[in-house]
Amino acid sequence: MRKGFFGQRVSGIALLLLPAALFAQSSYRDEGVKSAIALKSKQALHKFQSKSEGSWIVSMNKETGIPRMLMGAKSCSYGATPIEAAEAFSDENVDVFLPGNSQKMKGEKIVLKVASSKTLPGSTVVEFREEYKSIPVYGTSHIVMVDSSGRVVHVTS
Repeated sequence: MRKGFFGQRVSGIALLLLPAALFAQSSYRDEGVKSAIALKSKQALHKFQSKSEGSWIVSMNKETGIPRMLMGAKSCSYGATPIEAAEAFSDENVDVFLPGNSQKMKGEKIVLKVASSKTLPGSTVVEFREEYKSIPVYGTSHIVMVDSSGRVVHVTS
């Protein structure tokens, strides 16, 4: 036995079990939040797929339940230039990759900004970075590949 913070006698076992119980409760709440976020993402993905030609191959992030990659089909045409098309696609389908972001107030939203673009034969690759309150979010990248007719053919997040 040893003295605790307030001078009472505390067992070493109780010290180890108390934080574990607290973490278990917060983990349970986090799982509920994760499943709600994943559900919003899946609903937005279904809406997007219903407007597309063909069926998309979707690779999901197992930890978050949010898609990491979409490929194998073509979306509707989104814009005249590849960058306009990629921006319009990202704006319309933000909840696929950032669930709930479209419902947030303007100053609280995560914003996707074009970081770079590269033209390839028959397509253009546009890379976006996330910003929160005009501050870049480190380690974020959303890549949208657009064909020459303004249709999205591949997305990685």
